[in-house]
Amino acid sequence: MKIQWMGAVVVALFASSALGGCGGDDDEDGGSVNVTALCQKGCAATAPLNCPNDDPATCVADCEAEAGDVPICRSQFNRAFTCVANRPTSDFECDGFGEAMPKAGVCEAENSAVFACVLGG
Repeated sequence: MKIQWMGAVVVALFASSALGGCGGDDDEDGGSVNVTALCQKGCAATAPLNCPNDDPATCVADCEAEAGDVPICRSQFNRAFTCVANRPTSDFECDGFGEAMPKAGVCEAENSAVFACVLGG
């Protein structure tokens, strides 16, 4: 299951690996983040929306799996992921696919940094 509230961050990174892993990473470990805690916060923030295609029972485990699979631009991803996961419920909405997604403009600078990294900028 795709954790939509992680936003376009993961989509950009996985798309880049399909293109041969273009882009780079500005450090090896990408800075530490507590993935479990961030996943718990993000899942708790989006659960009240009751989006029809979200599964609160597997949200944290699915989130942890996706966050651990980031192939490149780890530090940029970590900053964007931290930003999104720490947003209040009011910053999310159910998208057209029935899944929680950050509203337009939420963590825009952080997501832009991920795209810039992926594109090699």
